Amino acid sequence: MSSCVNRSVRPSLSLTPPCPSSDPCGLIRGLDSLFAGDFWQWAHSDLLNTTDRSILAEFLVGSALLVSSRPRAEWDPTDTDYRGKTVEVTSAADIQSFDLARPSSIRFEIGTRCRWNEETSRHEDTRCRHADCSVFCLLTEQDRSLVDPLDLARWAFYVLATETIDERFRDRKPVVLSRVEYCCHLVDFGCLATEVDRVLFRERAVHSSPIGPDCLDTRGSLPT
Repeated sequence: MSSCVNRSVRPSLSLTPPCPSSDPCGLIRGLDSLFAGDFWQWAHSDLLNTTDRSILAEFLVGSALLVSSRPRAEWDPTDTDYRGKTVEVTSAADIQSFDLARPSSIRFEIGTRCRWNEETSRHEDTRCRHADCSVFCLLTEQDRSLVDPLDLARWAFYVLATETIDERFRDRKPVVLSRVEYCCHLVDFGCLATEVDRVLFRERAVHSSPIGPDCLDTRGSLPT
């Protein structure tokens, strides 16, 4: 959804019934003893590639905010609905699925986009950032032998209100990690919901956290 491309046909998400393949135990009819879960394992096992790592990041944020029960919708204008607000999720990592001479340069995508209009089946002309805030998710491990996207201890999160992104970065498309770190705190998964609530609602959240409300570290590193 990074460009304004007109498409003539698109099913309405609100009218589309749940797909049978949403059950990992759903049998693939016509194939012996193969299930939807087998396809998912075949297609999405490489969590270090950009696409699946980004989807995993969306799931982690949704889980932190307790809103991950709804299956992901590819065409939604934002990634997560939360307490009447919307959240955009973007991710980056030092280690990719392919070998690099040195760790990747950390950049997050923050470009404006054209909203899809379900009534007209067209993208609207106006480009903007549609969510109320963005969560920048960083898979921090730089050692390929240790990297594990399913280990929450390997992730760090940054939360910025969209109004701050618009003010600080204007029409910039990618933004480097150092610029993000200059604008906001780094938090771990246990404090992510608290930080989203602080940014969106200027409040401390009621979410339970294994670390507690003091886990925000203004020095730009995870608490030790």
